[in-house]
Amino acid sequence: MVKAMGDTMVFPNEGEWWGHFEDGARKKVLTMKETEWYTKDLFGLKTADESGKIAFESTPGNHLQFSEQDLFGWIDKYIVNSE
Repeated sequence: MVKAMGDTMVFPNEGEWWGHFEDGARKKVLTMKETEWYTKDLFGLKTADESGKIAFESTPGNHLQFSEQDLFGWIDKYIVNSE
């Protein structure tokens, strides 16, 4: 999962890593591990995370603005060399 630290499209920014606003609030942002989705493993997010199936990367830019070097680095890291 790639989080663009300067993202102006996804709000809150933590949503790029499965976080979201606390229910009924617009001030407190929950990280992925604080969400009910994760704690109750509603669709396998916790299972995937605990199995090492989720990777977290970030870029300093805006939404979908990353370098070709970043892209090919992730392809090498997570697809080509994942075995």
